[in-house]
Amino acid sequence: MRSQLLLLICLFCAVNIMRSQTDPVFPTIASIPASPLFESNGVYYLNQDTVVAVGDNGMVWRSIDGGFNYTSISTFGGTKNNNSVIMMNNYICIAGDSGTVTFSSNRGVSWANAAQAEPLINYHDVNFADTTFGVSVGDLGDAVVYKWVGGLGWAHIPTGLPDKLNAVVAFKTSASVFTDGEALAAGDNGVLSHYQSGSWTNSLAPVPTRINDLYLFPDNATVIAVGDSGLIMRSTDFGSNWNIVQGGTAENLNGVSNGINAGEIYAVGDSGVIYVSADNGLSFTRYTIGFTNSNLKSTSARNPRGAFAGSGSTLRTIVADTINIISVAGFPACPITDSIEVIFDYTGTFGTFNYFLLELSDASGSFANPTTIGMNTQTISPDTIYASILNNNIGGTGYRVRIKASEPLISSNDNGTDLTIFNGPGIPTISLSTDQTQLYTQSVSGITYEWLYNSVPIPFATDTVVATVGNGIYTLIVTNGNGCQSMSQYNYQLTGIFKPVASSKFQISPNPNEGIMHIVNAGSYMNSDIQIFNIIGEEVYKGKITGTKQLLNIEALNNGVYFLKIGSQIQRFIKN
Repeated sequence: MRSQLLLLICLFCAVNIMRSQTDPVFPTIASIPASPLFESNGVYYLNQDTVVAVGDNGMVWRSIDGGFNYTSISTFGGTKNNNSVIMMNNYICIAGDSGTVTFSSNRGVSWANAAQAEPLINYHDVNFADTTFGVSVGDLGDAVVYKWVGGLGWAHIPTGLPDKLNAVVAFKTSASVFTDGEALAAGDNGVLSHYQSGSWTNSLAPVPTRINDLYLFPDNATVIAVGDSGLIMRSTDFGSNWNIVQGGTAENLNGVSNGINAGEIYAVGDSGVIYVSADNGLSFTRYTIGFTNSNLKSTSARNPRGAFAGSGSTLRTIVADTINIISVAGFPACPITDSIEVIFDYTGTFGTFNYFLLELSDASGSFANPTTIGMNTQTISPDTIYASILNNNIGGTGYRVRIKASEPLISSNDNGTDLTIFNGPGIPTISLSTDQTQLYTQSVSGITYEWLYNSVPIPFATDTVVATVGNGIYTLIVTNGNGCQSMSQYNYQLTGIFKPVASSKFQISPNPNEGIMHIVNAGSYMNSDIQIFNIIGEEVYKGKITGTKQLLNIEALNNGVYFLKIGSQIQRFIKN
């Protein structure tokens, strides 16, 4: 038996945490701590706003703003040291020295101490399953149980152990006030005691190390235990069997609770050490709180806030670094041309050089290889990122977006609903004809075309070919069946005499002209309307064809580029 125990102790010492010489600072501690007058020993979050903390000299502090400001409240215990606290609805229960197991049903307005608590016993922890079942444990294996005893009240039911008990967790399987609950207590020398059906059953942990705190998961089966020499153990059957997660470190671990985020566990201890698990206690990463003159004794959290309590008047609020997407606009989205607007807010402490990225998932909603589509370096919450999709060929209906910060490296949840992105028409290629009088692009099925000259639409230029009207910037806008557009530009610069384009049966002569011109070969258009449009599409002249060669006097028109339309045929000309 002795050799087996020594083997377990050796194994415990060997399960150590690999860490660098300089541990990272826990990233979410508020820069402004609370300032209790005495050492704080326990803290508990009822919800994200209501917090209670207890300490030496009978002190109790309460916060209604998530732990940023505390006010002290008086208790039954007077100047006795308070060691642990729990709050459920309006009920607060405190365990402390010299028989303190004090209870308030009105959030601390009035208190009553459990008469069954032994006045010479220091009680070190208290835990409630609900408002009908709870347990407080202390020195010499002592315990008082809150349950139905002909009415709700306390019963003195010691464990029979000679050791000091430091921690207890409790649960019930029924909401009935008459149903007894279960509890697990732990203490010095690795002692364990299981309460069920009115009595305790005692056992030992795998190593004879002092256990200082317990955390029970909502499944009422998984338990994390922390203790001296960095001990962290995990049980999945309410303490019947244990796995040692780590041990053999220099610091004692004194408190454990759930963390702010899902799957997180915080274990805190001497010299400001914090161990954080992101996988429900299967593994831990070591941090410090940035100052080492405080032995942390307790921790509690309710998303998005938490707190550490400890020596040196330590009562520090934890503010989660969180990013939340408020709204997403601009979908369904076309690539390139459509603007996407994502409004988000954030809480916590972000680095001086932090920036926020807007990331796009793949078409199935996965962020395994996200695409960054926008960025924001501002520091005002809420804020907005504007972005656009630059890839024309990623059409799909299952996209998501999220916000990612750089300092610290965290991401928001995705926007929560599938987003549609259409395929774009592709960027058109513009070419110049051999005679340098036309620009053209490739014809694509389902695509419509619009040409612009110096950003102004060219009248009737809705084909793959356009006649040049002068030097300048020509823009081609193409649109597909989804209404998505793409564009290209061509800087057309032609020197020398302008050459007319014979794009219709009739011709204009001379071209350019000074306001007197002839329409030649117009006989087939007899009695058809003549229309002249300026470069912005305004009709500036209207007449009729009366002969095969018709004279037009347009001296009243301003100099510039014009389009002459007869029937469906269009010819452009220049008036100097």
